[in-house]
Amino acid sequence: RCLSDWSSDVCSSDLVLAGEATVLNKDVAYSGIARYYMEQQGGDSAIHYYDKALELNPKNTDALGNEGMCFLNFKKDLIQADQCWDRLIQVDPDNLQVYYNLIGLYQHLNDKKGIKKYLKILLKKGISIDEIRKHGIVVSDELLP
Repeated sequence: RCLSDWSSDVCSSDLVLAGEATVLNKDVAYSGIARYYMEQQGGDSAIHYYDKALELNPKNTDALGNEGMCFLNFKKDLIQADQCWDRLIQVDPDNLQVYYNLIGLYQHLNDKKGIKKYLKILLKKGISIDEIRKHGIVVSDELLP
């Protein structure tokens, strides 16, 4: 069975949720549906289902990270993206991808203070400059602590 608010086009065999599913399973299922919409360029629908996942489990790191990407890529809402990623850091401060995302966001804004803040965190976590550059981050000497 599909949840009553899922549209029929996403109730395919790989997104069907059994009626007995636990709340945690439902948040993962909502994240899966959101990811489907994200891949189909459906930003509004993806955000809707990430919100549903986060209502059930505010610590769903997949939903927090990807909802931030939706706000950035589909809505061009840098503030909402930043807020999602800040919440993700509160839940999982060891999630390195969120720091790469934030550095990329601040590079886009040409905000050197923001870049330095998250670059410093990655360096403190033992990530090398070469590894950071592999993620497409431009690190000039003026940004180094």
